Amino acid sequence: MGCRQAGSYRLLSELTVYPRLVVRVFPVVRRELAAWKRRAAGIPDDELRLQALSSISSKAFHCMGGSVLALENLASLEELVKAIVAIQTVSDYLDNLCDRASQSSIWANDPSMEAARKGFLSCMSLHEAFRCAVDPTRPLTPFYRLYPVAHPDGDGGYLAGLVEASREVLRSLPSYDAALPWVNSLAGLYSELQSIKHLSPAIRNGLMEEWYRARWVGDLDPAACSLPLPRRAFGGLGVLDTGRSLSWWEFAAATGSTLGIFALICASSRRFLGPYSAAHLFHAYFPFISGLHILLDYYIDGEEDLRGGDLNLVSFYPSPEAREAGLHGFVDRSLDAATRLPRSWLHLAVVRGLLAMYLSDGKVGTTGLEGEASALAMRGGPLVRVLRPVCGGIRRILDF
Repeated sequence: MGCRQAGSYRLLSELTVYPRLVVRVFPVVRRELAAWKRRAAGIPDDELRLQALSSISSKAFHCMGGSVLALENLASLEELVKAIVAIQTVSDYLDNLCDRASQSSIWANDPSMEAARKGFLSCMSLHEAFRCAVDPTRPLTPFYRLYPVAHPDGDGGYLAGLVEASREVLRSLPSYDAALPWVNSLAGLYSELQSIKHLSPAIRNGLMEEWYRARWVGDLDPAACSLPLPRRAFGGLGVLDTGRSLSWWEFAAATGSTLGIFALICASSRRFLGPYSAAHLFHAYFPFISGLHILLDYYIDGEEDLRGGDLNLVSFYPSPEAREAGLHGFVDRSLDAATRLPRSWLHLAVVRGLLAMYLSDGKVGTTGLEGEASALAMRGGPLVRVLRPVCGGIRRILDF
């Protein structure tokens, strides 16, 4: 097949992703979320029930977006969506719990390192649920054991149920052994980010820079960090294969996405995924596709986060010009990485879908970003310009 024919085939295949996502994937996602919402409504403890229901109601679109990767294997689509929804629901629920803890605990407002270590360990203990959800071999622990918010009546097995629902699917995937080391690396980084970002703003950025040096640059031993960072199988990820250096906030953004985990899970539903292919897929998503995902999320929330005093990673670019150059670089590297993958049409659809979905948010027009956002969308190619209004319509229909 010539280059022109290959390009045409890839484009036609990519164009099938978007209607299939709406017709085949979204109904399964809604069904799974409805089942978990019913389960959450039965949680005995008032506080935990509130956080579980809130996470599903306000963050359902996370499951919608992540489940596009289930189109990797139509024969296993329903099982893959089941795992993705369970993992993402764990993620969103834990994020709510950590937010709630940071609002009610002294360690969130205490800039001392003792308080930071307590807060970090509390959130890391919760995120053992996330680690267990993606690793069926990982021993289960009491996830709430260090959670500082009173919850006398427990969750009735809700979190453990989510974890087991995912593990059940992952045990059945024929090539998951090849994917698991890379999934564990991403899950570990994700858990650490979530545990650091909820600490006192007075020391949070400095701790993130230490963490970046330990995990990405590789010039700082984790044992020398202020926080009790676990040892990881992949230290100094930046020396492996990046193509360009990352700032600490770009690295943090890349660790905050679950897309790389879902890509590896879905690819492992096929028998031919080996260690080399799993590593190739990992490096395509991390840091660039994953980083683009979270940077876009922060990009559209910039004004809102500024008003609320919340962490916004995009705000650390030193100027609007640097921000634009950084985001354009992530788009270029993401498209290049996606093009080099097997089933590139699916991964290109993920990248262009991210651009179209985030840049169709109404906040773009109300915060003066339209010109910059249009240039960013065009960086993704003409198809993004077509998809933006379509995604805007989907947002209105599905109310997110």
